Amino acid sequence: MEPFVEDMKRHLGLGLHAEAFEICKGIVLGLYQCRDSAGDEFLGWAEDFPAEAAGSAVADWMGAGKPGASGNQPGPNRVLPLRKFVDEHVPEWPWISKQVAGKEGK
Repeated sequence: MEPFVEDMKRHLGLGLHAEAFEICKGIVLGLYQCRDSAGDEFLGWAEDFPAEAAGSAVADWMGAGKPGASGNQPGPNRVLPLRKFVDEHVPEWPWISKQVAGKEGK
């Protein structure tokens, strides 16, 4: 996961917010799709990994612009599309939408 998250952060740092948004969506959707990989040897040891890693990627997206982070703070014009994406494509992880919604006013 680290290379994808680092790539997203690099794009944010370069001001390429649309591209970083697409990377973030890909991370979340990919993790969501593999969450129920029945019989997977590694996911059996870390069943919470997909959800936690997705939440971490969204937090990194939302945290851009804070001290020590790259890029600028995503404004509402970028946060709302991410929230909509999560609501539409990741319905079993509603807490991610709440995480995104909690950052809108900041």
